[in-house]
Amino acid sequence: MSEDIVWQWHEGQGIHFAHQVWMHACHYQLYEQLPVEKQGADSGKSLLNDKQAARTYLLSFPTGDITSKKFQHALNKQILPSLGYNLSVGLSECMARQWLIKMGWQRKTLRKGVYMDGHKRADVRTYHDQVVLPLMATLDARMVH
Repeated sequence: MSEDIVWQWHEGQGIHFAHQVWMHACHYQLYEQLPVEKQGADSGKSLLNDKQAARTYLLSFPTGDITSKKFQHALNKQILPSLGYNLSVGLSECMARQWLIKMGWQRKTLRKGVYMDGHKRADVRTYHDQVVLPLMATLDARMVH
């Protein structure tokens, strides 16, 4: 069947390509995902392979308190040296941000739904006493009681 797919969609690709299609299909049936690519500049070795130390550090912060800058500093000063990596040039903030994304963290702005109007500030009290209350007093005669 894989040879039929090759001849139907990729004419002239040959038996090797058919074998690759068959291997990917078998891998997908077993693991429900395609195999990891082993070609290109990335050889599969990454400092991120040991995620536990980084995850432990990130979970020590309250929700919404971690930033890529803080994570970069922790990676360069604590996490990587504790794992035995001594980098001559530390990781960049951009790399720390990419690692956060790969580890499943998302950048979000937390909103608590609380609005403060500053009603206790001196300028707000002055405005309230000198403008709002006199206006309300003039409109009081027109209001339904």
